[in-house]
Amino acid sequence: MGKLRYSEVFYSVQGEGRFVGVPSVFLRVFGCNFECAGFGQERGKLIATDQMPYFTDPKADKNHPEAYKSIEELPVTPIGCDSSASWAMKYKHLQLTETIEQVQQRIIDLLPNGKYDEREDIHLVITGGEPLLGWQRVWPELLELGRSIGLKNITFETNGTNERARIDGSGNFMIGSTSAEAKLDVTGGVSISSNGVTVSPSGYDLKIRSNTGKLGIHIDNSSGTPTLEFGTGNATTGGAITTNSHGIFLKPGNVDKLKVEPDGVRSFATFVDTSYHANPDPLGDGSGIAYYRLNYNFQDSGRFGNHGQGLQGGDPTFALVNSSGEPCWNNPTDGAINLPNLKNSYPFSMAAWINVSSWPTTGDNDLIMNLSIGGQRVSLCICCWGSVPQDGADFYIMYGGSGHYYFRPSSKPTNTWIHVVYSVVDSNNTSHRVYQNGADLTTRGNRGGAHGGSAGWAMGGNAGNSERFAMGRIGSIRFFNKALTASEANTLYTNDTFYT
Repeated sequence: MGKLRYSEVFYSVQGEGRFVGVPSVFLRVFGCNFECAGFGQERGKLIATDQMPYFTDPKADKNHPEAYKSIEELPVTPIGCDSSASWAMKYKHLQLTETIEQVQQRIIDLLPNGKYDEREDIHLVITGGEPLLGWQRVWPELLELGRSIGLKNITFETNGTNERARIDGSGNFMIGSTSAEAKLDVTGGVSISSNGVTVSPSGYDLKIRSNTGKLGIHIDNSSGTPTLEFGTGNATTGGAITTNSHGIFLKPGNVDKLKVEPDGVRSFATFVDTSYHANPDPLGDGSGIAYYRLNYNFQDSGRFGNHGQGLQGGDPTFALVNSSGEPCWNNPTDGAINLPNLKNSYPFSMAAWINVSSWPTTGDNDLIMNLSIGGQRVSLCICCWGSVPQDGADFYIMYGGSGHYYFRPSSKPTNTWIHVVYSVVDSNNTSHRVYQNGADLTTRGNRGGAHGGSAGWAMGGNAGNSERFAMGRIGSIRFFNKALTASEANTLYTNDTFYT
């Protein structure tokens, strides 16, 4: 059992650093490789270190250091190192030399509950003097004692001159070494007894085991497929937690409890979609203010909760449309859905997945969304202009006053999902854009003329449910608080591949 030379041990509150204000036990060792004259002295009038600790009253120590029987009896030192009594040779007789078990017992006796309690934030401060002098080699022994279990935090207060670990300018971390080729260079490898941590150049890349030698954490790339396991077992038989190229699995007792897969998260029989398609803010800049996935409801999947507020028509009808079972809204039987006011000013954009059963060839107006911006009706729709049906159906942005900006579709497929983005800059602005499957469409101009109907927020029809999207199905609708660029429109289409 090793022994420790120290000056004092006391219970107080940490006054500096990360743990300021935290109740702490301070263990002050004796001895230092510095002999600092200290602070508070006049320029050119340094006090010799052999006079430390220094007292303003020259008779305070009675010139007889032996008159003091403990470090607690020493007067306060207004000049010089505040811990000089822990290294000044004239007070060497005040140091204590005790076994590690005795020192630990002194620490335990100072704790409010007589032990380190995991529910408390009490931590140990090892200070000095200098606690990392070459002959002070007892710290592992002290910290490995059974009654130190429960100790949350340890602070070493050191002058940093005795190199035990070093980080060089290239970022190499070295222990007991002055040169390193690897980021961590430890002569003879790394070993924390007993059977606790093992890092070896062959076999396991990293193994952290219990003191019985059983597997705790295992990182192994020897097979060519990196794995990380917590708990006994392996990727085949099932550790408690296993990660490999397929994802992360929580599998206690070889029974699936949680899976984080490349395309989502499964908990028991529940699947949480983490795909790009499910992200309510897919551009990552806070511009997504509403997202209606239309998967069996008209709820907003975004952060603002702008849910549908009532159905104009019959009961909602949803149909499965892809191999993953993603539903869509079969609008012809349902009518419009009332929505809250999403935005009251320009600009804005809307993105939608639509599936058209047949494109209109006669006068028709099929609304994807009806909006009210500054009291003005704005409709986003597919329209076949009644007075010129020979032009066929186009994508329209219709204003209540005088602007009916329309764009020629790049193609008119039926029973096929297409991605449409409307970017509306300002009222009656010629810079509006429509994108089909990420491609910028050619504008056909402005038809002009009054656009009837009331201003209000509705999905799948106008505010009065007289101009419904009765030509197919709607997969999802996104609403943004900005005008989307061509690049952003293409990003949405390219990454949101759920309906393709």
